[in-house]
Amino acid sequence: MQKCRLSIHAIPYMKACILWNNNSCRFASNIFYRKMKHILQLALSIMFLNTSAQVGIGTIAPHPSAVLEVESTTLGFLPPRLSENEKNSIQNPAEGLIIYNTSLNCLEVYKASFWYNFCCVEKTTTSINSLVAPLVHVNFEDLNLLKVNNGSVAQVNSFINQIESNEGNSVVFDEIHNNEAGFNTAQDTLFKLIDNPNGTPQYSSRRHLRRTVVNSGRKNFLESDITDIENSDFELFVVLRFNEPGAQQDYASVFHTRKFTPGNFNGIDASFQIGTGHSLIPATGCNNTFYGIRIGHQMVCGDSQEKRVAIDGKFHIFNITYQNSTKTFTLRIDNELKDTRVLADVNKQVIRTLSLFSNRAASSAAPSEIASLVLYQQILQAPQRTLINQNLVCSYSEL
Repeated sequence: MQKCRLSIHAIPYMKACILWNNNSCRFASNIFYRKMKHILQLALSIMFLNTSAQVGIGTIAPHPSAVLEVESTTLGFLPPRLSENEKNSIQNPAEGLIIYNTSLNCLEVYKASFWYNFCCVEKTTTSINSLVAPLVHVNFEDLNLLKVNNGSVAQVNSFINQIESNEGNSVVFDEIHNNEAGFNTAQDTLFKLIDNPNGTPQYSSRRHLRRTVVNSGRKNFLESDITDIENSDFELFVVLRFNEPGAQQDYASVFHTRKFTPGNFNGIDASFQIGTGHSLIPATGCNNTFYGIRIGHQMVCGDSQEKRVAIDGKFHIFNITYQNSTKTFTLRIDNELKDTRVLADVNKQVIRTLSLFSNRAASSAAPSEIASLVLYQQILQAPQRTLINQNLVCSYSEL
């Protein structure tokens, strides 16, 4: 029987080998030599990098202007693939950083102070109303479609106390209920039409609505009464943000669907609000550092911790569908599915109003902004939903 001679360096790769068996010997040796081959290739690459400051993959002659050249006739270059929320978690992105955005299915590069998406010009060319006619569509982009107070044209960077939108079906948002006098805040300095600054992609929207008060946030909000949506499917898109992270109170909300009557809390179970949770909820739950939906008395912010969206000062697109026959409530944020719940009978949803900038009890608000609202009295098909989500992400995510 022939003895197998091995270097001591090959021994770690021979756990399954029998040292006196030629086949096992060849098996261990092959592993060892393959390892050495990779190490040698790496060492040569490092030497080449140090001497020429260039790397060629698939070529031994990278172009003189390139620090890295990849050449192949059968394979492509695959950059890191990140969702919109994963992209937003990158700290201090470098100028020229490249990713593939899986929420928009397109390549993005970081330039100046924003991410530029190469597909967004196309995705924002088609208007939302031409995709599927909504029941209500509100945005603040075109001043010719906005009226304030006594029918005058809305002015950018000016305070308002009511606004009428003629985008889609005409709706009027009025300031109602108690004013902020008890907090030394004038009633007509709460809501402001903001003109977005320069330095954002050309496909971004230009305007949105802001609640300016920091400390009071009580009993003043904009509300539009609509015909009740009851015993019916619906789908809703709302683009909003808390623009001063950390300033929001517990259960602060930017949008809700309950008709508020002072001293009367009927209807809370059959309504929902979009905002934040409560500071007493554990860190692993829907606390006030995450966006969430409060349905009746339960919080929904993602069916797992990694699906939750932190309050980060950025606009986010909240997409809610409700299927009446099964009482199924589905939440998507930035075109990503976050949670699906089958509700109890008591939480069967009814939209009685479109209310901006407070929670359902008119008791907690915060510095916040709303950019768009689109409501359908039906559930859209998946391709339609994707197009609308992508249109809104492109229009508002870099503001």
